[in-house]
Amino acid sequence: MNNILFIISDLDRGGAQRVLTKIANHISKKFKVRILTLHKQKKLNFYISPKIQIIKLNFVIRNELHKKIIDYFKLINVIRGKLKIYKPNRIISFINTTNIITIISSFGFHSRLIISERNDLHQQYLPFIWRFLRYFTYKLPKIISANSKNCISQLNEFVENKKLFYLPNPVIFPANIKKVKNKVILAVGRLTYQKGFDILIKAFKKSEVYKYGWKLEIYGDGHEKLKLKRLIKNLNLTKFADINNHNNAIEKIYSKSTIFILSSRFEGTPNVLLEAISYKVPCIISDNVKSAFEFLEHNKSCIKFKNENIMELSDSITLLSRENLVRKKISEKAYKILRKNFSSKEVFKIWEKVLE
Repeated sequence: MNNILFIISDLDRGGAQRVLTKIANHISKKFKVRILTLHKQKKLNFYISPKIQIIKLNFVIRNELHKKIIDYFKLINVIRGKLKIYKPNRIISFINTTNIITIISSFGFHSRLIISERNDLHQQYLPFIWRFLRYFTYKLPKIISANSKNCISQLNEFVENKKLFYLPNPVIFPANIKKVKNKVILAVGRLTYQKGFDILIKAFKKSEVYKYGWKLEIYGDGHEKLKLKRLIKNLNLTKFADINNHNNAIEKIYSKSTIFILSSRFEGTPNVLLEAISYKVPCIISDNVKSAFEFLEHNKSCIKFKNENIMELSDSITLLSRENLVRKKISEKAYKILRKNFSSKEVFKIWEKVLE
């Protein structure tokens, strides 16, 4: 039996964490599975099968440069110690810096190493030292997976093609979709600059759809929360727009929403988009979320707007708020595409093949 160790920074919340737990829960039916988390987290936000052992390092990296370097060497040594204890024959790492640390930590072991990239390599900020290390360390793993073809293409700039593997995010479709007709525009994600919620709030204001009963609901946590709340207040939208804490009750959130907006300045393949489509919520998407347009098409299965263009997003909001038939058409088309390409059953089969 394969002895599999997943390594990730934490299981607090996030798209990579959600994907990891889905895969781990599934393969734990056949294999011995452990999850190693590197850093402290507030709480576990995902269901984990009782068959899976979670190993928490709760490691803290200090901010001062010389202390940070020492701490990373200590972390690598701790991880190597865990690899000696658990002796995994498969190691799966998620997210860029964790991937690099895992590659270095596993050097000299005979485990099959698989790393997973989840974002746009060209647009996501990464300090020079990490980019330098990524360039050289990514040549070592047996397999490097990515959840978008765009990311595969970027990785191919410095990694040989035979190591690259496209592994889409698995989508578990709801058994029943109970839609409640509310005039709710939904956005979900970490409250960071990358997600472009400032663009969304300004476009919502410009569209004036709130005058006709529409509300904007944003779900997420992050360091820009106060800034975004101030923006809502300054635009006199406090009665019409709200920022809610991250919520695991996905069914209720998507079921009560009529429009979903992904205003990100850049992305990998965001789970929230796939989840919205799985609940047949029509989507408006920034054209810089390149992975979305690997399977969706403007005016047929989504509405696309130019990245950071508040006017275009405002017009798109106005269009979908008025046109029920357009909403129905694009949501049904996107749902069919998602069923064909992202079914968890098919994606899990690919993962099982990779892990053989």
